[in-house]
Amino acid sequence: MRSKIALLFFVGLFVNGLFIAPYIRDTNETGAFDGLGLWVAIAHGLGGALAGWLMAGSFGRAGIGGWIISLFAVITIILLGGLAGGVMIAVQGMITAGDTVLQAGIRGIIGALAAPVAMANLPGLWLLPPVLTVLAHLLAQRQTASPE
Repeated sequence: MRSKIALLFFVGLFVNGLFIAPYIRDTNETGAFDGLGLWVAIAHGLGGALAGWLMAGSFGRAGIGGWIISLFAVITIILLGGLAGGVMIAVQGMITAGDTVLQAGIRGIIGALAAPVAMANLPGLWLLPPVLTVLAHLLAQRQTASPE
């Protein structure tokens, strides 16, 4: 079950990262796209997979309380996934561009806040948490009802 939930959140945060990327996209001197936007989407997807795998036990509980726990788990996963993605981007910046640890920490915090900021700018992204909540909760309930 953990791997399926991790894959779900990889896809969810990867798609979210694709919407975030234009806001933080870098260009080189000629104005050409240098690939940072795709790296942002991949890093957020990997962060979402890690956070989803760690919090997979929060899904599939019975009753309204289970749904509430699932919703809070999704919000936490989105924030932790963004933080992990921001840290991955920061480490890459430290290795390639010689960024300091302070700059890396700031990028990690910005990564954690990227999804909520993108949701504020793109109202359609507000559908992401409820959709992920329903999919993860139903997947976990189905998996619990018939373990493989």
